[in-house]
Amino acid sequence: MIGLLVIWLGQLQNLLLSLTAVTVAIVIATKELLMCISGFVLRTGTSVFSIGDRVEVDGIRGEVTDHSVLSTTLLELAPASQGDGYSGRTVVLPNSVFLQHPVRNENFSPSFALHSFNITLETRVNVAMALDWLQTRSEQLCEPFLEAAKRSNAMAEKKLGVDIQGPEASISLGTSDLGRTIFRIALFCPKKEVFALEKSITAGFLDAIGSDVIPLSTAQVTK
Repeated sequence: MIGLLVIWLGQLQNLLLSLTAVTVAIVIATKELLMCISGFVLRTGTSVFSIGDRVEVDGIRGEVTDHSVLSTTLLELAPASQGDGYSGRTVVLPNSVFLQHPVRNENFSPSFALHSFNITLETRVNVAMALDWLQTRSEQLCEPFLEAAKRSNAMAEKKLGVDIQGPEASISLGTSDLGRTIFRIALFCPKKEVFALEKSITAGFLDAIGSDVIPLSTAQVTK
C-alpha cells in the first residue's frame, strides 16, 4: 500500500489540485451569479432606472434598451462633454456592476435635460469677454422656455430630494493638458432642443471671435 501510494502520489496531487481549481471556479461563478441576481433585485426594488432611461455607471454612458435577471443592455452614448449622440455600439453590463458602482440616471425630467458641452480653443481670446458673451447668448436662447424649465427643475428636485443644476445656464472655464482654453456650457433645456442650442451657441461663439466681437487676448496680440 505504501509502495502504491508513493507511485501514485504525483497523480493524486494533480487530482487534488484539479479538484481545488474546479471548486474555486464554482465558488467564483456562484458568487458572480448571486451578485447579478442581487443587482437585479436592487434595480427592481429601488426603480433606479427603466427601459428608455439614460444612465451612467462605471464610466459607461448609454440608453437602457433591455434588462434581465443577469444583465442590462445599453445603447452606448458619447461622453456628456461631447453631446448626446450615439456611438453605434451596444454594451452588455452584468447586474453585479450596480452593487459595485453608483448609477447616475439622467432622466430626472420627462421633457427637460441637463445638457453639457465644451468649446475648446487653440487661440487665446479675452476670457472675460468670452465668458460674458456665452452667458448672455445662452440666457437669450433659453429665455423662451425658462419658466417651464423652472417648474420642471423644481418638480425634479422635490421628487429626488436633491439640488439639480439649473434652470439658469452655467458657464465655466478650464484648460486642457496642452494648455488650450476650454469653455464648458451647461444648459437645462428641452430634450428636443439640445442639438439646436449647442449648434447655435458654438457657431455664434466662433463667429464672434472671427469678427473680433470677442478680441484676442493682449498677450497673444503682443506676441
